[in-house]
Parts: sequence; C-alpha cells; structure tokens
Amino acid sequence: MKWYHSELNNLLYNRQWKVKAKRTRQEVFKFVGTLKPNRYFTSGSFARKTNLQGADIDIFVVLEPNSNNGDILKAREDLKKNTQKKYQKNFVREQPHTVGVIVKDITFDLIPAFEMSKDKFLIPEGDDTLETEPLKSKARVKDLNRETSGTFSHFTRLIK
Repeated sequence: MKWYHSELNNLLYNRQWKVKAKRTRQEVFKFVGTLKPNRYFTSGSFARKTNLQGADIDIFVVLEPNSNNGDILKAREDLKKNTQKKYQKNFVREQPHTVGVIVKDITFDLIPAFEMSKDKFLIPEGDDTLETEPLKSKARVKDLNRETSGTFSHFTRLIK
C-alpha cells in the first residue's frame, strides 16, 4: 500500500511539477489580489487533487455582483485586459468560461464569477451565463477521499 500512496502517486503527480505549480499559483494569486475581488480560490482538478502533471489550474475570481454593471461577460473582458497588461509577454486568451494565461510554463484559467449564494456562482458561458457549484464538487471529492483512505484521487488520476 505504501507504493500505491507514494511511488504511484509521484508517477502520476510529479512532485517537482506540483511544487512549481503551487509556487507559480501564489504569484498569480498576488496578481488576482490586486484586482480587488471579493475573494478568489483554486477550483477544478487542481483543487480536488485529481489533476495530472501539466493540467491547467483554475482560479475563481469572485467579483462584486454590481461590478461591470452586473455583466459577467464584461467582467471577463476586463479580466482579460488586466491579465494582458500584467503578463504582456505571456500567451493570454479568452475562452468561453475563462481567461487563460501561461505563467512559467504553468497554464492558468481565471474564471470571473459573481456569487449567487453560499455555493452557487454565475460565470460566463460563451455569450451567455452559467450557474456552477465548484465548492460542492471539491467537498464531495474530499469526502470520497476520506471514505477511501485517500485513494479516490489516485484512482481518478489513473482513469485519466
């Protein structure tokens, strides 16, 4: 079982990449903090600890609901402009839900969001909007890991 939790995990989730990704995420967090969001947090497979090496890191950027006149699509445009300004020499792209940027070979997807309730967020969906519950998903994986002595995330990586 030790091999499964340590060696196999390192093969699937390279420790060096993980350290670099976490360090780079802190740099991106500093940038996001300058935008004065209500809060920001990691979501997606990196937050759930089910990602593979080289996966993107999703960061929810929770804005004031009345910012950009309550227009989440405009918020995505503004986030892209601010990201391009900060990372002028980096590849920045707008996507249906996010603004993507590559920092030190780590891909980040910044997700502008308005908080609708404790667990529900409004995000862009192309030219429309979408409600999502990323914190519930993260909590569910955490519960499954607790129930399986930490093997759920390892198994998920194997399937990927």
